[in-house]
Amino acid sequence: MHQMIGLAIGAVLFLITHLVPGIPAVRRYMIASLGEGAYRALFSLVALFSLGILIWGYGQAPYVPLWDGSGALRHLAFTLMLFAVAFAVLGLTQRNPTMAGADAAGAPAPKAVGVLKITRHPLMWGIMIWAVAHVLANGDLATTILGVTIFIVAFAGSRLIEIRKRRDMPVSWMLFAAASSYIPFAAVFAGKAKGAFAEIAWWRWLVALVVYVALFAGHRWIAGVPLM
Repeated sequence: MHQMIGLAIGAVLFLITHLVPGIPAVRRYMIASLGEGAYRALFSLVALFSLGILIWGYGQAPYVPLWDGSGALRHLAFTLMLFAVAFAVLGLTQRNPTMAGADAAGAPAPKAVGVLKITRHPLMWGIMIWAVAHVLANGDLATTILGVTIFIVAFAGSRLIEIRKRRDMPVSWMLFAAASSYIPFAAVFAGKAKGAFAEIAWWRWLVALVVYVALFAGHRWIAGVPLM
């Protein structure tokens, strides 16, 4: 089990480097000390470094099975990945006030449109669903540590963004949040997000489908594990 040490160190480092700078007081102090541009550059470098350590640690970890991830769990993971890819692609191809840099000076007031009516954090939810899908399908200790770590960072990060936005733009954020929801589809089911799907351009759905198929077909070369 000593081979898990690298993964454990990577997980702790990944959590610290992603969550601590997101704490409002810490973020304000660092920006005041370094400046906005230097802070973002430093955070990006540290985040990439910690991600590299996490991936390296995962690659060194032994396979310790916890449950059988084949059969129904495998098919559930494939379905969850459809949502994960869709949320990620839709979130990355549409202006999103919860993304890095969206709160720069002169940025327009946030507006809930398209996927942002479904959830205010489509990319973060894509990452969280990705983590859950892989934990379920793999069923081993190393993937569980990796997936839980990434899930915590995405979940906590999105909640910290909510706190910061409510503080920095209370009125415009309140209006934005009223037409959306944190939990995917909650606003749609509550009748607060009418027209959400109609506002999503068809080409975004097409890109999401192409990415999903490419990831499915290329999983053997991307992760070293064939899906078929």
